[in-house]
Amino acid sequence: MASLPDLPGPKLHPFNHKGSELKIVFLESIDKGGEGVIWKVSIDDKIYALKIFAFDPHGIVTRLEDRLVGRTTIDELQKYRSPFAAECRAYGRLKETNKENLSIKCYGYIILTSKHEEELRMKGEIPEGIDRRWESHSNLPFQAIVKEYVPEGLRPWPYLDASKVPQMIRDLNDLHRIGIHVNDVKENNYLRDKIIDFGFSRTAPHPYLIPDYIDWMSMNPHARDDTPVQDEEDFDEMIDFYNEMVDEEAATLYVEEAAIDAQIR
Repeated sequence: MASLPDLPGPKLHPFNHKGSELKIVFLESIDKGGEGVIWKVSIDDKIYALKIFAFDPHGIVTRLEDRLVGRTTIDELQKYRSPFAAECRAYGRLKETNKENLSIKCYGYIILTSKHEEELRMKGEIPEGIDRRWESHSNLPFQAIVKEYVPEGLRPWPYLDASKVPQMIRDLNDLHRIGIHVNDVKENNYLRDKIIDFGFSRTAPHPYLIPDYIDWMSMNPHARDDTPVQDEEDFDEMIDFYNEMVDEEAATLYVEEAAIDAQIR
């Protein structure tokens, strides 16, 4: 199987497994969202986190992107907007630059067979978003990426180690240096101190990173500042949110301890 996606730039290799048939044991659904679902799975007697992607959750090209038509096609723009393609390109860049330490380990992509899909359906209803709601999706297979499974869970909050924040900042700068704009920096996309979700990311070369387009977007009052600078601002907001949450927990604990002291007296 070829590396994906079929776009210029970095690509992700297929997952390497034993034997001619890929056998996946779906153990537990551990997360779901707009981009798809994440399952704890067993493959070749090893445990992984399998992210199964939704069909075109944000693949619609808006009028703000009309300026790119001529440099590329609408179909190609939709491919760039695919979370599966975005993650493949980001993890491909991490591997080719020997920077895989900036995220959790990614082992490659999988195209699920009809047998896998049937096994998944037997585990329960497939969440809206990765099911085939449109006729255009009827013949499309489920696309997935195999990642490291972390027993502690997939979400860091409220367990962020404040001492790791300087390294998290350095890691974000390193991602920018190798051409990855995360475009979705928030607490739910971190596992402890590592970015784990690149579904909205833009990895160079990318039409949305063309200087002319970035300049035009920055002057448009209705457009989000979709640049690496926005990543940094989002990071600051995330830390501010965490500090507020810690302060609220400390205040709650103080009130509870004061009540206990009053009862003792």
